[in-house]
Amino acid sequence: FGAAVIAALVHWRRTGRPTAVLLTAGGFVCSLNESLVDVLGHCYFPHNSWTAQEFFDRPIPVWVVLAYAIFFGFLVFVNAEILKLRPTRRQMWIGIGCFWVANTLLEMPILASDLYVYYGTQPMDVGGFPLVWLTINSLGSFAASAVIVRFAPYFEGPRQLLLVGVCFCTYMGSWTLSMPYFWAVNGGASDAVLAIGALASMGLAALAIDALIRLGLRGPVVKNPAPIAPEQMNLAPDRKISALS
Repeated sequence: FGAAVIAALVHWRRTGRPTAVLLTAGGFVCSLNESLVDVLGHCYFPHNSWTAQEFFDRPIPVWVVLAYAIFFGFLVFVNAEILKLRPTRRQMWIGIGCFWVANTLLEMPILASDLYVYYGTQPMDVGGFPLVWLTINSLGSFAASAVIVRFAPYFEGPRQLLLVGVCFCTYMGSWTLSMPYFWAVNGGASDAVLAIGALASMGLAALAIDALIRLGLRGPVVKNPAPIAPEQMNLAPDRKISALS
């Protein structure tokens, strides 16, 4: 967390733009989503560490809020910068795949230490970690990056402050594609239905991520597009003039 904050401050000093700092702060705001998504996905943090917040009878430890500042904050900035470099879709998917593998390997020892648990019957469980959470978490974070890149001209001047709330909105909005999983887990469904719900949610999220990659790689929208000359239009110049008259 400290390294992310320092990097964000250095970027601000060098570029004069507080984007990284605002997005890192936005990660703290996004952590307000954690209690609700834990209820939906049957995740629980025992009272064995300092609690930062508690909603819906779900205590959220301090370390989780700090993790949000990194994953749903500074990492959003990093992904946005990567999109600006215009890699290929294949390169983006390779990077996302590598991240999913690393995320899974990191989750298993943390779950083994009982820092948090996924309770009830969970589909596609690997070492206590339901794989559907790979897409639940990454879709909301990556959506924020794509929005920031595509609509960069909007986030200028005083509107830069809106960056603090972007990931809060994209993360909560991304849950709509995870509803098949949430419905199955909360509905006492059979193992088969649980698996179908998880696979459906992951498939929808993968399609959305691919669409967001395409959107982000298009770069920012043109703020003030140049007027189109008559010769660049389908109509001939004389027909255009007569049509306008």
